[in-house]
Amino acid sequence: MVRKGSSWSGWERNCVMLNCGGVGGNKVRPFADVSVISGLDFADDGRAVAVVDWDHDGDLDLWFRNRTAPRLRLMLNNTNKNQADDFIAFRLQAVKGNRDAIGARVEIHLKEQPVMVQTLAAGDGFLSQSSKWLHFGLGDNAQIERVAVRWPTGETDTFSGVHPGGRYYLKQGSARATAWNRPAVPSGLSSMVQKAAPESGVAAIALPAKVPLPLIEYTDELGNASEVTTNDRPKLLVFWAEWCPSCIGELKSLGENAEQLTALKLDVLALEVGGAGPSDKEPKKGKSLIEQLKYPFDHGTVSESSLEKVEHFQRALFENAGQFAVPLSLLIDRGGLVTTIYQGPIDVELLLQDIRDLDANGSQRRDLALPYVGRWYTKPITPSAVAEMVGGRFTESYPIDAARYYHFAAKAAVNDPRQPQLAANSLALYLHQARLLANKGSSSVARRCFLGAVAVAPGSAEAHRDFGIFLMHQLEFDLAETHLLQAGKIAPDDKRIQQTLLRLQQLKEKGAG
Repeated sequence: MVRKGSSWSGWERNCVMLNCGGVGGNKVRPFADVSVISGLDFADDGRAVAVVDWDHDGDLDLWFRNRTAPRLRLMLNNTNKNQADDFIAFRLQAVKGNRDAIGARVEIHLKEQPVMVQTLAAGDGFLSQSSKWLHFGLGDNAQIERVAVRWPTGETDTFSGVHPGGRYYLKQGSARATAWNRPAVPSGLSSMVQKAAPESGVAAIALPAKVPLPLIEYTDELGNASEVTTNDRPKLLVFWAEWCPSCIGELKSLGENAEQLTALKLDVLALEVGGAGPSDKEPKKGKSLIEQLKYPFDHGTVSESSLEKVEHFQRALFENAGQFAVPLSLLIDRGGLVTTIYQGPIDVELLLQDIRDLDANGSQRRDLALPYVGRWYTKPITPSAVAEMVGGRFTESYPIDAARYYHFAAKAAVNDPRQPQLAANSLALYLHQARLLANKGSSSVARRCFLGAVAVAPGSAEAHRDFGIFLMHQLEFDLAETHLLQAGKIAPDDKRIQQTLLRLQQLKEKGAG
């Protein structure tokens, strides 16, 4: 549901409750809702909050972690600027048990006031860990009599030398607190007003790593069944509908810029989608419109199953892909890898630049994927990781495509310990589908799956053996013998292979006779 745009918190705003010190009942409320006045009542789809004195000014600041943008918010608390001694903070160090003293209890005994108590916890919130500094708000003119720490191992230490407004290390077995002096606060940190991006329905999404296009079948302008290929040339794949004004405008724009696009050796294929809009018009109606526009590039109509694959492809890549809408275009490089997705009409100038950036990889592609600059602390996502992610989403609905994605991921996983498992996933899917299709009589698709299995695992006796048996049933005896002999070299003790070779020899002799 989250991937479809739903919110776990029902789009409710953040809620902030102030502890009023009351005891409940009809007269005094223990908490008051101060959400609006606090300035923290964002409409974010919030997930976690962490508490820390980020700027070391004696009050606690908040880090918010959201599912929706902005993914992180730092909210600085500036309500305590003129009171530097109304708090105290401790960092604990145990010498027995866990070094961080998780589970330790700190008691502050104040003159003529109740004892203040905190316990040091780990993982104190969902997806968050607040600071391990224990921070106590003391109020005005507090006088500390003593500080006691009960350590996780059961011992208790009492510390002296602590004063309001200080930060101290408390070490197990020591009776004296060690003062900690805060570092200089970095300058240049300022608040920022979040501006919502206008909703236009148009987006050009450069992928941080290239990923293979699913197997897309279509009917070309001559009525022939075809499959989208690149033929070692980049291609722009455009999905459009006859009832869509934006689509018609995009086709006109592409036609008007045909000379520039052709100069960059770009092929363009416009595929009409049928039954995906507000009218019941057949895809055939689009052919006359193509002729009226004098559209100079290839065109056809996409199959329903292939259109579903394109939807699945987007859902695999994006957290919230939304509903399928036209115009939708995919820029594909010479090797059949998708580099950019255009949702809505294409800006031709941007398209021309994206064509020039087709060879960008690694950190270059990552930088193209973001609309702003910054410093990176992580490595770019790899093509192998993206293909594995997409393959996982395709496995149940489109296993042959999933096998292709795992195959690509395995080839791209250079010096990666996941490579054997990726290849094994691809092999298993290829062989399973090949056997099913062969039994159903779909020999051409079964052959493709067997070839995929042999390609992803050339050292698999099982792949060569099963392919050989399939070819034998297709009466392709010489090629069958080649694969069965290869299977025998890999697994010389496999009796089934030897029996199949013997049967193959008998069939060849019978055919020759």
